[in-house]
Amino acid sequence: MRLLELRLKNFKGQKDFALTPDGNDISIYAANGVGKTTIADAFSWLLFGVDTANRTDHKIKTEDKSGEALHGLEHSVEAVLDAVTLKRTYKEKWTKKRGGADKQFEGHETEYHIDGVPVSKREYDDRITSICDQSTFKLLTNPRYFQGLKKEDRRSMLLAVCGDISDADIIASDEKLARLPEVLGPRTIDDHKKVATERKRRINDELKAIPSRIDEVELGLPDVSEIDQTKLDGQLIKLTGEKQSREKELVRIQSGGEIAAQNKKLAEIDRQIIEIKNAHSEASGDVVAAKRRELMTAQSGMDAVVADIDRLVRRVANNNDELADYGKKRAALITEWEEIKARTFVPSAADICPACSQPLPQEKVEAANALALAAHNKAKSDALEANTEAGKALKVKREAIEADSVKLAQEIDALKATVEKQRAIAGQLKSEIEAIPSVPLFEESVEYKAAQAAKAEIKEAIAGLEQDQRGVIAKVESEIDSTERQIEKVNADLAKFKARTTGAERIEELKAQEKELAKEYEQLEADLFLIEEFTRAKCELLTDKINSQFELARFKLFEEQVNGGIKDICEVTHLWNPPSNAQEINVGLDIIRTFARFYGVCPPIFVDNSESINQLIDMPGQVVRLVVSMDKALRIETEPEKLREAV
Repeated sequence: MRLLELRLKNFKGQKDFALTPDGNDISIYAANGVGKTTIADAFSWLLFGVDTANRTDHKIKTEDKSGEALHGLEHSVEAVLDAVTLKRTYKEKWTKKRGGADKQFEGHETEYHIDGVPVSKREYDDRITSICDQSTFKLLTNPRYFQGLKKEDRRSMLLAVCGDISDADIIASDEKLARLPEVLGPRTIDDHKKVATERKRRINDELKAIPSRIDEVELGLPDVSEIDQTKLDGQLIKLTGEKQSREKELVRIQSGGEIAAQNKKLAEIDRQIIEIKNAHSEASGDVVAAKRRELMTAQSGMDAVVADIDRLVRRVANNNDELADYGKKRAALITEWEEIKARTFVPSAADICPACSQPLPQEKVEAANALALAAHNKAKSDALEANTEAGKALKVKREAIEADSVKLAQEIDALKATVEKQRAIAGQLKSEIEAIPSVPLFEESVEYKAAQAAKAEIKEAIAGLEQDQRGVIAKVESEIDSTERQIEKVNADLAKFKARTTGAERIEELKAQEKELAKEYEQLEADLFLIEEFTRAKCELLTDKINSQFELARFKLFEEQVNGGIKDICEVTHLWNPPSNAQEINVGLDIIRTFARFYGVCPPIFVDNSESINQLIDMPGQVVRLVVSMDKALRIETEPEKLREAV
């Protein structure tokens, strides 16, 4: 990209300035404050709307001696490049409103032209971006721009230009790294480093905690120095045998001897009583039993119907209570309706102003009273309507209850008729039963009375035997309880041995775990060291590869930390230490030269403070030197012999 002509109109004090390098390298001489930087700012603003410091709020307008901006002027920059002509114009917007005599300021507007054709901002930006985007333009036009970027941006730009190095190439460069693919597995270097570092941290935490856990287990080990486990085992066997022996004795006492014989006799007598009862039933015949069953069925049915009648009668009584309550509610609604109907409107608007005590206009008083009357009538109408709706709802409920009471009365009458039928059937059955010859009750028979007397005698004998047996049972049960307490004490002592054994096993387990973790920790350290060796190798190879692309510039891409780790950086270094201002400028130009080859474009390069350097390195594109001198006006010198082809 070559700058053929640059024209400034009312831009930062330059009322009408034209620069015509015709694509040649030029040098612009002037004292500070005369306008050298304005030319660079103008070119940057033309393309991207910012100055060389990347500010959008820099002053563009031409000012008077007092520092006030001159109004009504158009501020424009136009550049004729070898491929296109661009123009950006910044001006005030004044509008004369309908019916007004003067125009009013409504802000600013910017106009854009490409090859003399007015275009939109989007079209203008798209055309410039197609030539060179803003960040690339600043990189390729300012020797100090790259060094002012953040280290992350510098690294990414260098890697984009020079290319990264694959992990496989780095591993192949050093036989010490041959084991690395096996260590990494499917993970990347960074991922495995994160995993290993996190695992090391966790292992370290666990290793720190294990001694405390061992101490805690040791403190919890019970003291068994005065306990003989063999003796306790023997005592447990002996006590368990004694308990089992006493439990068998208790069962024998509870189930054996004379009581069992007497219970056997008692069961025999109960069997005889059942036989007496059965024989009596056969003697009395089945006719009476059948009639009695019919009578019981009839009486049960009658009782059930009577219960239904009582239930329905209670429902009727409840309905009557509700009807009485509805009568009270209806009377209350009638009273309320009459009170609402009797409400009258009383004007409330005062004729005198409460603030100044002056009479109010009659029309305002009448209007206020009219509004109040409308509100009164509306409220009265709503209240009457609500009262009427409540009365209607009350009526519906009352009619439903009355209908239910009529239905209940009909059901009661039907049930009463059923009761009368059942009563007649029961009377008939009673008469039939009374007509059957009577048979004596089996309880009055001689056999039954004799069996009952024998049964009572046997029960009395059993009670005496049980009274004597209770004392023996209580004694055996007490001995069993005492033995169980002794067994519990022995088991508690034996549990101490078990707890101590379990604790010792836990201690050995923790010690084994400690050894395994320490071994794993060492392996992780070895893996991380291998990764660091890989990183160092990558640092050296990548640094050499990137530095080989530049003639003067050198880059430090990595920095070793105190802990041995590698930190990504991107510092620009030089062949000289310390470098002079001239050397720094040439290093910046060297960086531009490499990036220009990569991007395939080289816009005009503005080199500020060029008075400090005698010879710039050879550049593929157009160079504009800004030189501080004693000149009170801009002096431009062209160097046609340095005209070169653009990249």
